[in-house]
Order: sequence, then structure tokens, then C-alpha cells
Amino acid sequence: MAAPPRPADPNWPIFHARPRAHWINDPCGPIVVDGRCHLFFQYNPFGAAWGNMHWGHLSSHDLVHWRQEPIALVQRPDGPDRDGVFTGCVVMDGPTPTALYTGIRPEVQCIATASPDLRAWTQETAPILLDHPPGMTLTGFRDPQVFADSNGGWEMVLGAGLEHGLGAVLLYRSMTLRDWTFEGVLYQTPHAVETDATCECPDLFQLGGRDVLLYSRARACVALLGERHDARFTVARVMRLSHGVGYAVKTMLDDQGRRVAWEWLTETRPETAYVAAGWAGVMSLPRVLTLTADGSVHVAPHPAIDALEGDTVERAGDVFSLPVGASATRAFRLRLHADLAQPGSVRLESDRLLFALTLAPSAEGCTLTCGDTRVTLDTQTALALDVLVDGSVVEVFTDGGLCVAERFYADTTTACRVSLRGGCTDARARMVLMTSASQPTTIAGGPG
Repeated sequence: MAAPPRPADPNWPIFHARPRAHWINDPCGPIVVDGRCHLFFQYNPFGAAWGNMHWGHLSSHDLVHWRQEPIALVQRPDGPDRDGVFTGCVVMDGPTPTALYTGIRPEVQCIATASPDLRAWTQETAPILLDHPPGMTLTGFRDPQVFADSNGGWEMVLGAGLEHGLGAVLLYRSMTLRDWTFEGVLYQTPHAVETDATCECPDLFQLGGRDVLLYSRARACVALLGERHDARFTVARVMRLSHGVGYAVKTMLDDQGRRVAWEWLTETRPETAYVAAGWAGVMSLPRVLTLTADGSVHVAPHPAIDALEGDTVERAGDVFSLPVGASATRAFRLRLHADLAQPGSVRLESDRLLFALTLAPSAEGCTLTCGDTRVTLDTQTALALDVLVDGSVVEVFTDGGLCVAERFYADTTTACRVSLRGGCTDARARMVLMTSASQPTTIAGGPG
């Protein structure tokens, strides 16, 4: 495999999951098998630009320390996936790990099976779902998500784009994972978009006794809460699952039955910059989804992340100074409990301002600004923030269950400091350095 980026690259994340180089995007088929989490993802093993889609593969025993595995699924010159192995899922068909995914030109659904350790894959020749539903004209037909039903069979939700800019989630059933019957349009968006209309990466599950349907569209991850009746989803509430640069959310159950979500955190720098750097894209931290008393989805960092906490950074007045040895990676966690009597900010600085997180209380609540993202929080008194900074990645979680992810970039390798200003000056704050999530390993097989 290609060598990792230079350790001095200040934008390289050290505790977020990603391979050692090249382009990645959508998470695919996260699953726990025999106590080990397997995280697949869209991957270009030949460079840091989009293209040549394969499925990359990382695995972990604890959701935070990752081992890079051989490439799982590849393009086959004579197969339905010859132009790319696109997003899908992994399920256990009895003892057999089985992936369902999309091939393109045309968009069809494909299937592959794996060895028990999920390291050796066999991609079947024929598509399992080739034709669109009768009488429907679709502009998108992709991203299968499969789950077992109560009758010993399987159900699949599939992202679709309809005419006139509308999106949809289709529902299919099967007893075999290979012969599928169309059951209907589970959900159709009420509004059109000018960009790709497809409801990408759909996911359907129960959370706290409520049905939840997720999809990604128009650069946003949407959560619908409601009730599913056979082949129809009735929406009671619509909310964004996250804010900022996250996209293409996928979920799984961890070994304690918690619903865990992953997102692709996109780049915001020019393509020339990430191609030159040799890497692009990163997985979000694992996030636990729960249902709140008011019926919304609460997003929080997975408790496994605590295992990556290292040395405490001492506070001197209103400033935390990062050690020079850690300045190249900028990897730290800041927990902040602030009263909202006046506006305040958390600023990451070196010889110049690198990043600012600002809080602006008002009669309507508190506006939180993180990079290019602004959200209003329904609080006017106090706020707890969990801020995780990792190279060019920042993820912010509020005690109310809101999540923001943003990217920022800097060439500086000088020492950094975090300063608290305004209403944050008197905040209770604790900072720790974060340790690396990668495990040294030699990987054989696959291109790259």
C-alpha cells in the first residue's frame, strides 16, 4: 500500500478512520462480526481524486483503533461493476458475510460473498436487481440497504431519483437476497432540488420505539421520524442528522446494541490541494443515536472515543497551549461548559487564527457558528460542548444532541494555542491531547 502522508502534514487526522492515502467517500456496510467492526467505504486506490471506485476496508476491535485490510470489492472488466463499485451494505446471510452494492452505467444492484474474516470476497457475475419498477421513470437507482424481516426473509430500501427533481426511497422484499420483489415507494420527497434528486444512502431502523428513515440529498443528511406501515412511511418529524460537511450517513448496531452512525466528511479545499497532499476524505467519529423525550434524534460521540484521550493540557488563564510536539497534528479534545450571558468564542491560533467556534446568545436561543456552518440551539442559559479537533477535522457535539462537522486547513507547523474569549472566558473547560487511532500493519493484496 502507499506510504502515509508526511507526519508533519498539519491537516492529516490521526484519530479519525481512513486509509493511509488516496481518495475515500461514502461509508459502506459497517457491521460487527465476531466482536470485530468492519467498515467499508468508497475508495480510489490509484489516487486522491474521485474515480476508480472500489470498496476499501478497515477493521477494529474497539471502534477507535483501526487496521487497514485488503481491498474488498474491485471493478471487474466484464462485470456489471466494471465502471465502479458503489455504495451498499453488508449483512450476515447465516454464516456468510454478504455485500449488496450498486454498479453503474446502467445502475444495477450487485452481490458478493466473503470469507468468515471478511478479507476474501467473491463478486457474483449477474446483477440481482436490474430493472426499474414497472411504469416508473427513474433518474437514480442505487445504494441498497438490506435488513432481515420478521418472516425469515429480507427487505431492502433503495435510493431513487424521480422526474421533476423529486427523490424517493423504494422498498423491496426477498427470501434469498437474490430474487427481489418491488413493494412500493416507501417515501417520496415533497420538494424538488436542482442538483441530483436521488435520496442517496437510505437507512431504515427503529430507535426508542420509533421508526427512523435516513437519507442523504442536496449535501444534507436527513432524518425522518414517524411510522412505517407496510410499504409506506408516514412522517411525523423531519430534522437534519448533522450539520456541516458530513454526507452519506450509514448506521450499524455495536456489540451492546447501540445504533452507531458514520458519515463521510468531505473536503472543502480545492482539488489541486488534496491531490497534491495525496489524500482526500475522512470518516466521522462513530456517533451514537438515541431518541430524546421530545421525539428527536440525539447525536453523541461514541464512548469508545474516550480510550484515545491522552495527556491533559494545562490552562493558563484563558489559554491552552499545545505542546510543540503535538502542533503538527493538532489532535485534542476540549470539553466546555459555558453560561450564555454574553457572546463568546473558542479560537485555535498559532501565528494567525486557524479556526473559531463562536456562541451568540439571543432571545431566540444561541447561535453556534462553526466554520461555514451556523445553527440555532434551543438554549439561553448554559451549554455544554464537546469539541474534537483532529488535523483539518473538527466535530462539535452539544449536550442537546446536535452535531456539527467542519474542515479547516493550515500549512503552519508552529505551536498552537486555544484561547477562550468573551462569554467563554469563565467557562469550565478541560482539554486533553488525543492519541493515534491507526495500527501499524502490513497489508497484502489489491491495487495501490
